[in-house]
Amino acid sequence: MKLRNKKYHILNYVTIPIVISPILTLLCLFNKVIVALIPVIQTVITADFVNTVLGIYNGEIKKGAIYLPLFYLICIILYTYVNGTLIGFAQMKLEIKLMESIQTSVIEKRSKLDYWLIEHNDTWDLIHLVCNNSSDRIKKGYFNLLDAGTNLVRVISILVLLFYQIWWSAILMFILFLPLFVVMLRSGKSNYKAIKEANKIERKADYLRNVLQGRESVEERSLFGFSKQINDKWYESYESARAMEKLALVKNTLSVNATGISTIIIALILIGSLLKPLGNGTLSIGMFIGFVPSIFNLVRTMSKEFTQVTINLANDLEYIKDLKKFMELPETDGALDLPNETIRKIDHITIKFINVTFCYPGTNRTILKNLTMTLYPNRHYALVGLNGAGKSTITKLLTGLYTNYTGEILLGDKNIKDFSLAELKGLFGSVYQDFARYSIPLKDSILLGNIRKLGDLSKLTKVIDDMDLKQITSRLSNGFETPIGKIFEGGTDLSGGEWQRVAIARTLVNDAKILILDEPTAALDPVAESNIYELFHRISMGKSAIFITHRLGAAKLTDEILVIDDGTVKEQGTHDELMERNGIYCNLYHKQRSWYQ
Repeated sequence: MKLRNKKYHILNYVTIPIVISPILTLLCLFNKVIVALIPVIQTVITADFVNTVLGIYNGEIKKGAIYLPLFYLICIILYTYVNGTLIGFAQMKLEIKLMESIQTSVIEKRSKLDYWLIEHNDTWDLIHLVCNNSSDRIKKGYFNLLDAGTNLVRVISILVLLFYQIWWSAILMFILFLPLFVVMLRSGKSNYKAIKEANKIERKADYLRNVLQGRESVEERSLFGFSKQINDKWYESYESARAMEKLALVKNTLSVNATGISTIIIALILIGSLLKPLGNGTLSIGMFIGFVPSIFNLVRTMSKEFTQVTINLANDLEYIKDLKKFMELPETDGALDLPNETIRKIDHITIKFINVTFCYPGTNRTILKNLTMTLYPNRHYALVGLNGAGKSTITKLLTGLYTNYTGEILLGDKNIKDFSLAELKGLFGSVYQDFARYSIPLKDSILLGNIRKLGDLSKLTKVIDDMDLKQITSRLSNGFETPIGKIFEGGTDLSGGEWQRVAIARTLVNDAKILILDEPTAALDPVAESNIYELFHRISMGKSAIFITHRLGAAKLTDEILVIDDGTVKEQGTHDELMERNGIYCNLYHKQRSWYQ
């Protein structure tokens, strides 16, 4: 079962579990119905039992008549005793099935979200709120709804029984309980809002905790000694969130206690109202004795269980609204599709940008300004320029991450917007500056670039040779089956340059026709960076390649250099041509010349 973009409402807490596991869901529902009816059944049986005992005592009824009501009482006691264990097992099984299905759906939805959403803080707050224990929230929502129904059936069944005995007492009871129900709903809604605000602060606290505990920042923590300052900021965020949750808890507790006192008063009023009918014989002794524990049981239900359940239901109602918002977030068509392999049979693809203008969603700053350029097939290009010039933005438009631009981008004679995302995945292979470092066996870390080839060792061997990775595999204890990184036992960490070679190898197994190297070597020294680009240039011969860099040592290797400045192409030509022009490129190269000498 998949969560879908639709109108969610409180009943989805029932419909979603039914679709995922109808038998277990209906079993829990049936059990709750029985549990809900037990108090009124017990009231009737108790009344019958007491009246039978009195009748036997007065000689009005035969002694054998006591066995049937006694049998009924024993059945109720046994069901109550055995029910907890059996239904607990069913609930556990249902919880597992919900987790398997719902968590998968939520993760899938996250992976399909439009790329631009990752730039929005509000989106991440919503994701953090909705996706944290989403299956648990649905499960709790379902059982809260069942508990609410159980308590409601208990109240209604007692009211109906009371109505048939003394109608005005039932009406009095309903009038007294109705305002309490409204107060509890408002309390629950207020409680959820407080938790939602606290969640925003908790997300910041979680990040700071990762800075304090994570492996990525361990060297800088030791070198700069900033742990105390970060810890103080974490504690401040943590305490702020805790204070919000504490205030909500205090309000919740006060609401529950106030409701408890109110229900006790209501119970005493109701029992007092039964004394007169008991005295004039309108109400039998057995029924009075049956009603008294039922009313006090109802008081306990209303003061604790029903109060908390109602508050929880209000929480659940607010959560389902946020789930609806999350499911309505825009998705990218084909985000989960595998790269299209058919399109790789096309040998020559020219890339054209025609008057392309672009600014990132939610901002007013124009990154690309009427950008026009042509990149011919099977040639290597370098896009160079200062940080923020728009170099990486060009690759994001090419790979379909953003589509909200004006102008045209053509691949061959076809508009890029007419290509499916699977086709773009098949055409382009990219290595980004913030490439991933997977702490898994080296073999898997490389072959993730083409999951259709996960078992193709010949493909793996070739790319290891191409990227000069044999020196790595030779020192790994179990060859390319050895985990890389320090996360798992027996793992071997790699140097920065080695991690980059693995990332490039992951792109090369993709078999894409157009390769993009988007500053993945920015953390290396200029000479090491130049070596990586030289290797990439050599092994990508015969393919189209785009090098993105603001350091110019590798640009000399390419067939043509495009200087990107202020969102447009300011200069274009070979290294020698641009040096002769004595413009932006020449000026930048002279400033960096010492890096490479």
